[in-house]
Amino acid sequence: MISGEPPPDISTALKQRHFAFLPSLMSPATAYRLEQKTRNLSSRRVSVGDNSATWDEQTLAPDHEVVTMFSSAQVIDFITSATRHDIRVIDLVCWIARYKNGEYIDRHKDNAGTLQLLVCLAAPPSENGGALVLAPGPNEHRYVLRAGDGVLFSATTVEHCTTPLKPSVTYPDPIRVVAVARYFLVGHTSTPL
Repeated sequence: MISGEPPPDISTALKQRHFAFLPSLMSPATAYRLEQKTRNLSSRRVSVGDNSATWDEQTLAPDHEVVTMFSSAQVIDFITSATRHDIRVIDLVCWIARYKNGEYIDRHKDNAGTLQLLVCLAAPPSENGGALVLAPGPNEHRYVLRAGDGVLFSATTVEHCTTPLKPSVTYPDPIRVVAVARYFLVGHTSTPL
């Protein structure tokens, strides 16, 4: 499901910044197909902390195709290669986040997990906002993710947020959909997470 081997600089990025941008991690067609398989799942409104910003979150059953992908040997090998050493997944939690017009996630660090792999399944053009911001502030990194782009990061270490989605003439009702896998890992890595 994912395309190719980890980029050669992914281990360096994880070591230095605790995150790595993974453009075209999967094909847009695969991302679109996976997004379609999540459209009719039940959802709940969620937020970060006491912020009033909310969005829809969909929990995935253990046998859902998105969970199967994130737990596949191919993806686990990808992560093992990126972290450069012997690690083992002891738990995995997956969900879908759906953002509509005006919605965003506020600045925060997560309180659990070793690494998160976020894959964009659907996104409007960059004019509609919805950028993922890692390490907000003077050294921040902004990524307008396209369908199939991914980010591997230590969500408990790296503060992150998204910019609000906003309407445009082309997309008056923008929607951004991401699949998230939170990995709980044990073992030795050469990359501090």
